[in-house]
Amino acid sequence: MVTISVLVILLAIGVPSFSQLLSSNRASALTNDLQFALKFARGEAIKRGAPVSLCPRAAGNADAPDSAVCSDAAADWRNGWVVISRSGCVDLADCERLLDTPVDASALTVRYGQPLVNFNASGRMLTGIGGTFAICDPGASDSLRRVIIAPSGRSRLEKGGDCP
Repeated sequence: MVTISVLVILLAIGVPSFSQLLSSNRASALTNDLQFALKFARGEAIKRGAPVSLCPRAAGNADAPDSAVCSDAAADWRNGWVVISRSGCVDLADCERLLDTPVDASALTVRYGQPLVNFNASGRMLTGIGGTFAICDPGASDSLRRVIIAPSGRSRLEKGGDCP
C-alpha cells in the first residue's frame, strides 16, 4: 500500500513536468523548422539573384503537388510553409516550389503579421521592414518562441514568455 502511495505521489509530480517538456519540445522543433526555411529562402534568393518568398502552406495539398501551394488565409501558418521562387511568375500558384514544409501544429499557434516573407536578390526583406513569428502552446506556460526577421533578412530566436 505504501508503494502504491509513493508511486501515485511521484506520478502526480512527474506527469505535469513531462507534459511541459513535450510542449516545449514541440515549439522548439517547429521554431527550428521555420528558421531553416527562412535561411533557405534567403540563401536561394541570393544564389538565384531573384526574389524568393516564404508563404503559408495551403491545407491538404500534399497529394496534389501542382496545385496552389500558398494559403489564401494569409495569417494561417499552422499547416506549414512553402518557399517559392518569384522569378518569372505572375501568380503565386505559378511560382516554382523550392521547399514544402508541412507541419501539424494543431496544438500550437503560429502567428505572423504579413501574408508573405519576401527576400530580394541581395537577401534583404523586400518590404524593407522586418517581422516577427510567434510560436507557442496556449496550454503551457513559458512556451513562447519568437523568430525575429531583421530588414537585412537575418533571423534570430527569442525564447520565453506566455502566449500573446
